[in-house]
Amino acid sequence: MKGTTHIPKALLILLLALGAAGCASDRPPSGGPPDPTPTTIYFSDPDSGAVNVSPRKIRFLFSHLTTARELLYSLHFSPAVDNYHVTVNGREGEIDIFSELKPDQTYVITLGKRLFGGYTLPFSTGPRLDTCLVRGRIFNEDMSPSASAIVLAFRQPEGGAKAPNMRTATADYLAQSDGSGNFSFPHLRAGSYSLVAINDRNGDMRWNRHTEEIGLTTTAIVQPDTTRQFIRMGGIDSETSDLVACRPIERNILDLTFTRPVDVATFNPSSVVIRNPRTGKTVPVLDWYSSTGAIESRRITVMTGRLDTNGPSLISPAGREGGEISFWPTRRNVTKPPLSVTFSPSDRSRPGYQGAALPCSPEAVLLRFSGPVPAAVVQSAASISVEGSDSPASLDCLLHKIDAKTFTIRPADGFRPGTTYRAAVDSAVVNGLKARPGSHTLMFSRFTAAGPDDMGSITGRCRAPRGPVIVEARGSTPAGSSAGTPVWRTEARRDSTGSYAYSFPALPPGSYRLSAFIPSGTNEGGACAAQPYPGTLFPFTPADPSAVHEGNVRVRAQWTAEDIDIIFPGITTHPTPHQ
Repeated sequence: MKGTTHIPKALLILLLALGAAGCASDRPPSGGPPDPTPTTIYFSDPDSGAVNVSPRKIRFLFSHLTTARELLYSLHFSPAVDNYHVTVNGREGEIDIFSELKPDQTYVITLGKRLFGGYTLPFSTGPRLDTCLVRGRIFNEDMSPSASAIVLAFRQPEGGAKAPNMRTATADYLAQSDGSGNFSFPHLRAGSYSLVAINDRNGDMRWNRHTEEIGLTTTAIVQPDTTRQFIRMGGIDSETSDLVACRPIERNILDLTFTRPVDVATFNPSSVVIRNPRTGKTVPVLDWYSSTGAIESRRITVMTGRLDTNGPSLISPAGREGGEISFWPTRRNVTKPPLSVTFSPSDRSRPGYQGAALPCSPEAVLLRFSGPVPAAVVQSAASISVEGSDSPASLDCLLHKIDAKTFTIRPADGFRPGTTYRAAVDSAVVNGLKARPGSHTLMFSRFTAAGPDDMGSITGRCRAPRGPVIVEARGSTPAGSSAGTPVWRTEARRDSTGSYAYSFPALPPGSYRLSAFIPSGTNEGGACAAQPYPGTLFPFTPADPSAVHEGNVRVRAQWTAEDIDIIFPGITTHPTPHQ
């Protein structure tokens, strides 16, 4: 058949011998480690790019020993082929196709990159390959490249027909991202498409809706051979924009998952309703803390009133009792070690960048406890004093609760640059113990307060199609802090050139990742509280446009990193398809 490569038997034997000699086996003798390199495909039948072929059998020759199960779970047809069987004999693999392939159709076989390096095999049952191209780049929510993503492409029906529900429909095409987050569909049929990116955590090239985040495009319709797409992961898909999961972890303690990040400091415990369906009574949320340690987190741990462990309970966002999630409270109790605390700035920081862990808050020392502590107890146990005498007097301080495990404390008169302070917490008070005479119960951090001369800055412009533009600078997690990666945000201002100028005038030295987004809604908290809208999958609403500055930016004290520009991809507006 024209375009098909048949491997002569003698050549096949020679290639297998070379493969055995040149590549390590996945089952090496003498108990050595398996070869971690992806399997290479030496030959395929049909050839890559073959035309006028409609094979009933597809053959591969691999560089490594492979199993049928590995091939089966790494295999994807675009468009879908429903009925086929996989067999593997050592390094030879075969796919027997029982379905009738469509005439004049380009097919692409994709093998998962975890085992096969993202190999693709395009071929056509007609005289030519489809060559329409859609390409782009995917980023995680923290704007790091998404190296584990897959992208699903859905061809839009012609003639005004109803658009597919991407939540339930079978995708027409699949692509995988590379280590830099890049993806491409080089063999699309002519037409218009909708895309959804999925964080394929387990590498099975399938979408687990309950555990894998998605990212959406900034327009409803994508036209091939136009602007590169920029997709930012935006969380787990849900029919609602609120609570999506509830997991009991201890008696009267629940781990909640939300579709969008929650500002832990402003979380409202009355925003969720817990109900006993047998009695109709509600159970209050008494306190909460971030499950991940981050100040903005999709997972919140709540401590509740007494939950009935004799049957399931229901939880829902307030006012949406129709979308209740059922869970069975646990009787599990966990014995915990004595409470400890970490400080930011950490001990012996010179200078100590007070407030670096919480960029949008007043300068303060961050206290992160290993478990929940009542605010009244922290008020009694925590103090700040000025070093320089044997018995330093405690300053008048302001304590602020972020969640049940996280607090900030600062002098009422603020920090004086160059002054050495001691932040302390009495562990005996925190743990409800009576201190023995002569015992040392203080946990503390001594640091010298940073001043303007200890800071650096970043300036630049954003080339964006419209405003407002919010710019983000993501730093490194401060030493001794478990509050997650700090994020500085500012609003860029349109200047006389039509660009949007921004400045971060006081940043601690370090490495920063710069990005920006165009928010579609207003935010009462200003730039610091702004979050990009991730869009909705069905009915489709587009995500807010985002952009990134390539590479990290180094900030040094008393220096300004200038001309750190951020360029948004060109944006073409298309109408939302009929749902």
